[in-house]
Amino acid sequence: MSDEFVPVIAGIVLGLVLRFVPSGPRIRVGLAMSLILGCAATFASGEYHESAVYFVIDSLQVAFCAGIALAAVTRKVRRRNSSIVN
Repeated sequence: MSDEFVPVIAGIVLGLVLRFVPSGPRIRVGLAMSLILGCAATFASGEYHESAVYFVIDSLQVAFCAGIALAAVTRKVRRRNSSIVN
């Protein structure tokens, strides 16, 4: 169970970092980093000994958490900026 915290935390950090990437290459950078961080999480937890499917699972988990974190921080920044304007 605790092995699943690594891809979740990596995804949250990635989502926060992606906020500063220009919107053009953001998806490509996000997908590439999700794959790299997902593979790193699989190696760190040792799940690759059981099955290669864990590379896909952890990479998707990183990508999903990054998307949620990016959406949340973007919404928070937009909400804060709109209240300043009003």
